[in-house]
Amino acid sequence: MFDETFGVNRKRTMAVCEDLINSGFKTSWNIRTRADLIDTTTLQALRDAGCTGIHVGIESGSQRVQKLMRKNLDLGRVRAVLGEAQKLGLATRGYFIIGYPGESRDEIRETIRYAAEAPLDWASFTICTPNPGTDIYTNAMADGRINGDYWRDYTLCASPSRPGISPATSTANQT
Repeated sequence: MFDETFGVNRKRTMAVCEDLINSGFKTSWNIRTRADLIDTTTLQALRDAGCTGIHVGIESGSQRVQKLMRKNLDLGRVRAVLGEAQKLGLATRGYFIIGYPGESRDEIRETIRYAAEAPLDWASFTICTPNPGTDIYTNAMADGRINGDYWRDYTLCASPSRPGISPATSTANQT
């Protein structure tokens, strides 16, 4: 079973946990979710139902880049949720994106610092890759940072390189 955002519907999340607890079915499992969807009561229910870890998409340790991404997480709250999860014995994993359009080198360092200081057992960093149909993809095509439909070539194995975008021409705040 896989659910990219387990916890979006709190009532469903609690019902799944309750059903697992009441069934007596013992298994280990983990979830992927947004940290702003989780609270202490939910974490306790998850643990009691056999959940052993939470994976959260944090994306950036910079509030400015959070806004650019339209993620808008309260990074202090994310730390608190992760800390509470660890206190309850849950493993914590965080996912981050590096190289988001408009992100400075200082903000990339800020993200790395955040990941190192947050209560995470494991952090994953991914280079920003624009997917077709997203604003990043459309904007990168419009301003010439990607040429043509590279996804088509990539998926047909006609291109040996992984899709990506060139950095913006502006070097403001890039040290």
